[in-house]
Amino acid sequence: MQILYLILTMTAVLLGIAFSDVSAQTTGGPALVVHYQLSDMAASGKNVYVTYQQNIGNGEGSSVFFRKSIDGGSSFDKIIPLGNNSRSANPMVATSGNNVYVTWMENWGGQGNSYVMFERSTDGGNTFSTPMRLSNNDGEAGPQKIIASGNSVYLLILYSLQGNTAERVSLLSSHDNGTTFGMPTTVLEDTQTRGSVDMVISEDGNLIYVSGQNSGKCPIDTMNCQYKIFLEKSTNGGTSFEDPITVKTTNQSIAYPIMTTSDGNVYLAWSELMGDNRILFLAKSNDKGSTVSKPVVFSQEIGESSFPQLVANGKNVFLAWDYSNESIILNEKYHNNIVTDSPVSGFFFAKSTDGGSTFSSPVNLSGIAGTSYWSNIASSDNNVFVSWGTKFNDTQEVFIKKSTDNGVTFGNAIKITDSKQNYFQMKAIASGNYVHVAIDSAYPGDDLFLASSDDDGNTFGNLVNLNHEIIVPEFPFAVPILLISSVLSIVFYRIKFRK
Repeated sequence: MQILYLILTMTAVLLGIAFSDVSAQTTGGPALVVHYQLSDMAASGKNVYVTYQQNIGNGEGSSVFFRKSIDGGSSFDKIIPLGNNSRSANPMVATSGNNVYVTWMENWGGQGNSYVMFERSTDGGNTFSTPMRLSNNDGEAGPQKIIASGNSVYLLILYSLQGNTAERVSLLSSHDNGTTFGMPTTVLEDTQTRGSVDMVISEDGNLIYVSGQNSGKCPIDTMNCQYKIFLEKSTNGGTSFEDPITVKTTNQSIAYPIMTTSDGNVYLAWSELMGDNRILFLAKSNDKGSTVSKPVVFSQEIGESSFPQLVANGKNVFLAWDYSNESIILNEKYHNNIVTDSPVSGFFFAKSTDGGSTFSSPVNLSGIAGTSYWSNIASSDNNVFVSWGTKFNDTQEVFIKKSTDNGVTFGNAIKITDSKQNYFQMKAIASGNYVHVAIDSAYPGDDLFLASSDDDGNTFGNLVNLNHEIIVPEFPFAVPILLISSVLSIVFYRIKFRK
C-alpha cells in the first residue's frame, strides 16, 4: 500500500504540474490578485461569442480576451487573448452570419493616448485578422458600441479631448465585412456626453440611429448645464447624419440611455433624477426617426428606478428595471413623518402592445424576498426572458423567468446558479431556441460563467466557466510527464505480480 500511495501521489503531482491553469501562474513574486468581468456577448444560432476583461490587482492594468462556443454554450474553445498583455480594456463583439468582429481599447492607462483596435474573423471566430488601429491620435479614444448587419460593421467611438475637458463622438463604417473602414463621421463635437451614447440599426439594415445626451460646450466643472437628450439618424450607411432631434432638455445629467428598434419604430429610454426620486422615461418615433413623441413615464414616480432594459418585438415593447423605495421611507422616518408603505426592492417589468403609446402597470417579477438588482431582458418569437440577481442574507443567486405570451404572464422563477459561491448576472441574450445568461462571481470569486438553455428557456444546463480552461501541455513537456506516469504504473503492477 505504501508503494501504491507513493506512485499515485507522484503521478498526481506530475499531472497537476502538466495540466495547471496558466492564468494562475505568475513570473516571480507574489501571485497577482485578479478579477474577471464580462464585457460583451453575442450569439448566432448555436454559436456564442464572449469577450471579457481581466483586471490586474493594485490598478496595474487589464487584459482582454475572446472565447467562442459552437454547441449552444455547452462548451467553449480555447481562450484567445486580444491586444496588449496589460494595457487593454473594454472588449466588444458583434456577429453577422459567419463573420465575427471584436474591438477594444488599447494603451489604457499607458504613456500617450489610448486608441481603438479591431479584428475580424470570417470563419466563425476560429481565426482572426491582423489587428487594425481605427482611431487617430488627437485624444483618448475608446469603443462605445459595435454593430454588424449583413456585410456592414458600425463602430461608435468616444474621444476625450483637450485634457478630458471636451468629447467627440465619431462613427466608423465598413461595408466589406470589416476589411476596410471609411473616414470617421462626427456625431457630436465638443460636447460633454460622459459616455451617454447608444446606437442601433433598423431591421433592414438601412438606417442607423444614435441617441444620447449632449451638453454642448458647457464646461465640465459647471453645475448649471443644460442637457439635451437627442436622436439622430443616418440613411446612407453612416456617411452622414441628419440634424439631431431634441427629445428633451433637462438640468440633470441622465444615466446611460438605451435604444431599440422594431417595425420602423425607434424607442429610447433613460433614467432621470426628479427631486428626490429617480424616474424612467421613454420616447418613441413611429416614422423611422423623423419625429419623436413627448417622453412618457413608465416606471414608479416615487422611489429609485434605475438601470432600464429595453427590447421590442413588433408592436410589443418590453421594459425591465431595478426599483427601491427604501431611501424614500428612511427619509420620511428621519423627518418623523408617518409611513404606511413597506420597503420594496426588486426587479420590475412593464409592457406596451401599441408601439409604446401606453404601458401596463409595473409588476414585481422578483418577489418580496431578498434584494434584487441588475436585471436583464431578452426576447425571441413570443417568448420574453427576464433574469436578475437576488441577495438573500449573505447568499447571492441568479434567477430567470419566462413568458410564452409576450409578457402577459410569467412562469415560476428558475434558479440557474448553484450554492458553491455568490453570483450576480451580467447579460442575457436569446437566439432562436437558445437562451444564454452570463454570470459573474461575487468577491472574492474569480470566475465568469455562462448558463445556457437549448429548449426556449425551459431548462438550463450546468454553469460553464468562461475565463479558465485546462491547458493540455505541448510537446516536449507533456510526453515525458505521461511516460513517467505510465512507467510508474507498470512498476506498481510488476511489484504486485511478484507478490
